[in-house]
This record gives sequence, structure tokens and C-alpha cells, in this order.
Amino acid sequence: SCTSSPSIDDFVYTYTMESINNYKIEFQLKSDSTFKVSQFNYFFDNYESMKKPVITEGQLNNKEFSTIKKLLQQSNLNDMKDSYGFDETESTESDIIYLIELKQDDKSKFVTIKSKSIESFPKKFTELISYTNSIISEKHKVL
Repeated sequence: SCTSSPSIDDFVYTYTMESINNYKIEFQLKSDSTFKVSQFNYFFDNYESMKKPVITEGQLNNKEFSTIKKLLQQSNLNDMKDSYGFDETESTESDIIYLIELKQDDKSKFVTIKSKSIESFPKKFTELISYTNSIISEKHKVL
């Protein structure tokens, strides 16, 4: 194939998975391979009237970073719609919402997905999400 993926150099990639009013896990990766995983348990925090986020910070190794960078390049986020699954009239209150942001050159591309979306997504995008989840699971001890 003669097509090439767009270059991705100076960037911030953020992946958020949230169950509204229950919990949120956010993964942020910078182009220097440093990452931060933040976990918020809103349900218990609200019950205890105290916020207790669990935060893990670190640096991806070269293989992990090159894999996720390659998937970001090949996922064609900029060609995707801004939102998926929000056309349905059902309430989103009990759904899981995914928010993917890629920030480059002071420009941001957001893709928001409602978990019950019936859309099919590009293969490299689903690989990006799957790999991101595996990094979160490996690097952050989810409570």
C-alpha cells in the first residue's frame, strides 16, 4: 500500500472511560512517553463525602510507547465523527461513555462514544482502545 499515516510527534493522548456519577478512569500519555492514570470512584466518594482519586504516574517503555504511537497514527482519529451512539433517545445515565482526545499543535480532536453504540469502528481504532486498556490494567492497580 502506498498510503502513509500522518506523522505524530508532539502530542497528548487522553482516553477516558466514565460511568456517570459512578466512576471514571482517565489515561493520559504525552509525547515524551510519560503517562498518568487517574481513577475516581464517585459513588463511594459521594457516600463518604470525601474525594480519594487513585493516581499512577510513570513512563512507558520503548516498545509500549512505539506500539501506542503507531496505533495513534494508524487509527485515523481525525477522520472519525465527533460522537457515536448519542442519537438514541435512551438515557445515558447508566451507560459507560468513552472520550478519546488527541491534541497536537494546539488542535484537539475529540471522539465520544456511548457504550451501547452499534457503530462499527476502524480496526486500528479498536486496537488502539484495546491496547490502551491493557496498558491501564498493567500499569494501574484498579481498585
